[in-house]
Amino acid sequence: MLYNGLGPYLTKTSLFMKRKLTLLVAAIAILFTACTKDEENPVISNSSWTFNGLVHSTVKSSRTAASGNAAGQITFTDSNKGREGTLTVYFKALPQTAGTYTLVQGLGSGLGTNEVAVSATAGTSGSTFAYNETGSVTVQVTITDNGKIKIDIPEVTLNSSAGSENYKLSASVYEVN
Repeated sequence: MLYNGLGPYLTKTSLFMKRKLTLLVAAIAILFTACTKDEENPVISNSSWTFNGLVHSTVKSSRTAASGNAAGQITFTDSNKGREGTLTVYFKALPQTAGTYTLVQGLGSGLGTNEVAVSATAGTSGSTFAYNETGSVTVQVTITDNGKIKIDIPEVTLNSSAGSENYKLSASVYEVN
């Protein structure tokens, strides 16, 4: 038997086990406190769009009123890690009432009263894709109870500015802030 100030009845084996248990508890404490999250939880909202097969959730939105020859626009942004992207919808003037609009080519210049244009970016590359097809595509715009604009776009094809890439887009988005 050893007397080590902890009591006269501790043996070498019990001291070894006590140290081993203390080290185990310390290791577990370090293990659980050393872990950090690599990313934030993604923001998921009902305001979303699908571009190139990837579903984007609107994290923020911003609107810019028409000025001079520049179209009004609403930009929807997804900043969730791995899903970064934007969707921009252009109007001659931001809608004040619900209605049906015709989707036209381009990035918003020369829009008529009931026309919209749309563009999207994917990832961090910043490449812009726009609607450049011909034909009549209807876009539904509604105004929510709190005055926010909601836009429903059926599946369409967007083309890269170089024309070398084509991706499908569909959207049901509304302003979130």
